[in-house]
Amino acid sequence: FQVIFFLPSIIGAMVWMAAYKAFIAPYGPLVELLSKMHLINGPAPQFLADSRFATFACASSSIWLGLPSGMLLYGGSLARIPKEVVEAGQLDGITFWREIRSVLIPLIWPLLSTNIIFAFIGFFNSTGNILLLTGGDYGTTTLAYYLFDQVIFANSYNLPSALGLLITLASLPIALIGHRIAKFVDTVEY
Repeated sequence: FQVIFFLPSIIGAMVWMAAYKAFIAPYGPLVELLSKMHLINGPAPQFLADSRFATFACASSSIWLGLPSGMLLYGGSLARIPKEVVEAGQLDGITFWREIRSVLIPLIWPLLSTNIIFAFIGFFNSTGNILLLTGGDYGTTTLAYYLFDQVIFANSYNLPSALGLLITLASLPIALIGHRIAKFVDTVEY
């Protein structure tokens, strides 16, 4: 499992995207596996050329690409939690889910809140995988890819500049609200 999850970090992102694209191709290993399991009947689906699947295919590649760093951060953060704290909770008779909610999440909340903000930002800034996998077609265009497309392919600079300024002005209140929410959750007693 470690090799599978860390595979995107071992090889480069561009190589990973090319391998991922070949993996989910109409006659790639994923379709063959789904066919052998009798989950696909009829023609092979085109995951990157069908708007029903393209967004999910692009999102899943981004998630898999981000898994290794998240696993390292969360693993390190959870390893730093004193065992005495967890044992004290277990001696008090808390359940597994209560332990997660009342002990583990508050102790790793700074990392968790930062990752939530980065994930939100990354959702809007996804460009590389969209360019390599779908080229922005089939409903996979993000705002950052749209700006990239306007500058590189349409040779237009006015609209992307204005949109970039508006994004900057709109993201400031969102960042401040997110910061306040993170501070509020940090002060709540469990």
